[in-house]
Amino acid sequence: MKVTITSPRSVGKTTISKTKSDDKQDKFIEEIFEQSMKELSDFFGINWTRNRPAIVILKNRQEINDFNREKTEDWEVAFARNNAVYILDRKNFEKESCYKYSDDEYRKLLKHELTHLYYNLFSKGNHYPKWFEEGLAVFISGQSKDKKVKKFTKFLDYFKKGGEHLYSEGGCAVKVLFEKFGKDKLFILIKNISSLKSEVQFNKKFEDIYGSKPSYDFFNSLI
Repeated sequence: MKVTITSPRSVGKTTISKTKSDDKQDKFIEEIFEQSMKELSDFFGINWTRNRPAIVILKNRQEINDFNREKTEDWEVAFARNNAVYILDRKNFEKESCYKYSDDEYRKLLKHELTHLYYNLFSKGNHYPKWFEEGLAVFISGQSKDKKVKKFTKFLDYFKKGGEHLYSEGGCAVKVLFEKFGKDKLFILIKNISSLKSEVQFNKKFEDIYGSKPSYDFFNSLI
């Protein structure tokens, strides 16, 4: 079963035109897509075989801006929306973003965005708290593997708003929850996320599961 790799103008189509120069890139994307889908299916316990996500390659910053209908920051290189992952073309990655390119980081980036689509199957469109959803994607994708936080001080401020600490501290926060308490408790929280409509409700469920409301003192005690 092949992934649909397409351009912005071809979203929703099952047949796409490719040039010879695209073949190598498509093979690379297909490889990391299939590997990521397998790993995510194992983690979430979902065998996603029908209506699988499409991968939309955005050539440059202007196409990213056009899809978001606003000017985007140079660190914004991928997003998940409507059962598709939109990602900056790796050939233009350094030119159109603030990042250095590597195959390994690109793999993690694609897996990060696919994680959002899996998560949405449980959240039913509830994306709060932001720190938890983004932290989960950072953790599962492996983007937090070699990162450590000496002290948590910022991420809990990001319940609904976005910002860089969602990724740096949020990923490490989910990582310590997984390492200290295991996958089962984390999944109880994930499976309940769709019904938690406010910060008060989320904090109460979190306390029921982990024995404490989410606080910097609690997370710092886990480091």
